[in-house]
Amino acid sequence: MQYIAHVLTFPQHPCVALKYKFVSNQRIMNQLEFYQTVLQKVSFDKTLFRKEYVKALSDLSASDKLKLMWWCNREFSPIVLSPEKEY
Repeated sequence: MQYIAHVLTFPQHPCVALKYKFVSNQRIMNQLEFYQTVLQKVSFDKTLFRKEYVKALSDLSASDKLKLMWWCNREFSPIVLSPEKEY
């Protein structure tokens, strides 16, 4: 499955719908790149980050899961990745 980072709908950048996929002059992302982008954008909120991280791990292939886990450990502090403690 492929994801599009940005879909432009401005008159100077027309998009064309082809079989439920939008094609434009923007680069098409693979799943790993898509989830990395999402995680960077939600890293301000630990709960939302964890929710998206779990969703990404359930959706990615085994090799992409390892790449994502390695990338998250490198990019984000252990505090963001550590599970929430309930008292």
